Amino acid sequence: AGLGNMGAQQSLQEEYLDALQRLNSIEQESIINSFKTAAQGKRKRIDRAAFTFLLQQYNIPEVSGNRLFEAFDQKRTGYIDLEEFICGLAVVLRGTFHEKCKLLFRVFNLDNEEGVSKEELKSVLRSVIKSNKTDVSKEEEQQMKIVDKIAEEAFRNCDITNTETLLPAEFEYWVKRNPQVLQQLFKWLSIPTEEQHAVSPQEEIETAGKPQFLASRSSLTDDMELAGSIWIKSNQLLAWQQGFFKSRSIPESHYTLLVLKYHNPHKGGHIIDVEKCTFKEIVTCLEQLVGEGRYDDGLFVTGQVLMHYKSQLSEATLKLWTCRFSLMFKLGMFEAIEAEMEGLGDLNKLDTYFEYSHSSPSRKGSMMPYSLRLLHAELRMYSSNQKLKGALESIYRLKAQTSKVISSLCGEVLMEHGIATLNLEDVKVLWQQRLFRVTMSAINCLILLQDFDLALEEIKKCAKLFPDKGEPLAYLTGRIYLSLGDLSAAEKHFQNMDSDSVTTQLHRCALELYYGRASDALLRSEECYKRSQSALVVNNHAISMFYAGHPKAGVQLMEYYVQSAKKNGQVEEVMG
Repeated sequence: AGLGNMGAQQSLQEEYLDALQRLNSIEQESIINSFKTAAQGKRKRIDRAAFTFLLQQYNIPEVSGNRLFEAFDQKRTGYIDLEEFICGLAVVLRGTFHEKCKLLFRVFNLDNEEGVSKEELKSVLRSVIKSNKTDVSKEEEQQMKIVDKIAEEAFRNCDITNTETLLPAEFEYWVKRNPQVLQQLFKWLSIPTEEQHAVSPQEEIETAGKPQFLASRSSLTDDMELAGSIWIKSNQLLAWQQGFFKSRSIPESHYTLLVLKYHNPHKGGHIIDVEKCTFKEIVTCLEQLVGEGRYDDGLFVTGQVLMHYKSQLSEATLKLWTCRFSLMFKLGMFEAIEAEMEGLGDLNKLDTYFEYSHSSPSRKGSMMPYSLRLLHAELRMYSSNQKLKGALESIYRLKAQTSKVISSLCGEVLMEHGIATLNLEDVKVLWQQRLFRVTMSAINCLILLQDFDLALEEIKKCAKLFPDKGEPLAYLTGRIYLSLGDLSAAEKHFQNMDSDSVTTQLHRCALELYYGRASDALLRSEECYKRSQSALVVNNHAISMFYAGHPKAGVQLMEYYVQSAKKNGQVEEVMG
């Protein structure tokens, strides 16, 4: 027993050292001072009441604090010491998705058994809803029905082993499937709300022999992406098609040649055996790297794979090129994208269509991913020459083509492109989402051109076309009025946004600075920083520190994040 306890203590010490590395010097000092103030006796530890009170500084409600006490108390003494407190708080503030799932599992696992039972799931959800006073439903009876429904769906979809409990892997699978619900109830844990392709425990078991990859359902291989093959053919393309049928060859001038021109050096990251990997495995590897913020490694992998395929053009390689260009965008490598995109031309060449390719000649339609079309149109917005008017023309052209596709959608079109099995309404929804995305891109470009009147006009049109998109449109409108110096109008539009979102709080922080209320701005930025440590939040928090009279702390914060970003190949994002 003694040896086992010694091993546990050694593991906790390692965890403690790792936790200190995750927290910057400002955070460490704040946490230690708060803990020492609340600590009792010579042993300097805190009881449950002091613990739950202390966690309220981090917006963690009492009901969650009670359960977290059990999770933080790794030594099982009935008290929390400084080492345990820092280890637990580091996971809350800086933990990976997997670590946060483990912590949340302990919150739900009331009887500390192997898995979470249905009653435990219901009990915790009910108590959290009640304490949060969430607007899930006004009537308690309705709230209970919602909780029952969530629990039933959780066990129907995630109890893979049929044990009537959710084991840790099954619980994590449930979290991945329901990020929005859990983010609403456990805001303090900052569970990612973006859509994730959840991996079932069964899939993990089936792919256990391939540790270098994580199985997932990739958006790059989603059946709905087949809807991207619907594209209106230009008169020029139709003329080329007629010539193709006569000669059975593609003229050299209408040939797509994508060539790697940027080779990032290998820095000890991922090296994969391309010949032994399936396309799904390659995509999954990329998803893992991007999910971990390892953009440089992801870029290196795309280079490995595309060098193997050389200039072969297919649906798969075009999706890999799209991933590569997206990573370059993320890293601010706009000149490198321009150099490698030269071979694309107008993205509507004959060999980019299935029926004239060697990969899937039985299918019809364009192989070109819509996201690549959008990247291509937006590129000049970010180039060194800032060719904004050219970018705006390209974006409007893509918007017109998108609108034309939507107006032409019908059963015959779907049959022609070999995707009649898809639900027509789902396809229309997908294309409406694309229209909204390209419209937002046009509005952003108009803002960069400082054509605010036209941007506001576009926003009004967009609001009528997409009535459910009020919040992002209110954000853009507020941004425009901030640029014009009309603070009251900007504040009015920011009030139409979700008052609790980080984005809204950051804009209100900017308003406080405009009004000269630096201390209020710092309070808002601190709240945002507790909930998110993105580059945008860090920059805003550092600026607030400068204006509030703490320039040294602001510099230290930026230095820490730049050093952290260098390790993950994200320094361009932070410095941007």
